[in-house]
Amino acid sequence: MTVQFTFSSYIMDDLNNAGVTLTVNGEAVISGSVVEDGDNLIATCESGREFFIDKDPINNNEDLLSIYFYQFDDWTQSRFFAPFESTDNRKATLTMPDKRADGVG
Repeated sequence: MTVQFTFSSYIMDDLNNAGVTLTVNGEAVISGSVVEDGDNLIATCESGREFFIDKDPINNNEDLLSIYFYQFDDWTQSRFFAPFESTDNRKATLTMPDKRADGVG
């Protein structure tokens, strides 16, 4: 089973309001864009903004970059969680994990 997620207009509004642009495999994300296992996501803050480190209640309150991929699977009642990585808090990257290989779910 692959992790698959479709971006809705609601999520796109949230990203736009937060001043974040997102690409998947080098293509700009729009409403209806889909991500799957192995896809490369890059989130970039607009000028004057940055991501910040905060306690994450989903992942044992560890300090994590405050942007992550999160999906609730209604079929298995599982949560899929994958944190982005960043060295400068302005550009964050994530390669979607294969939940079978990574033991997620």
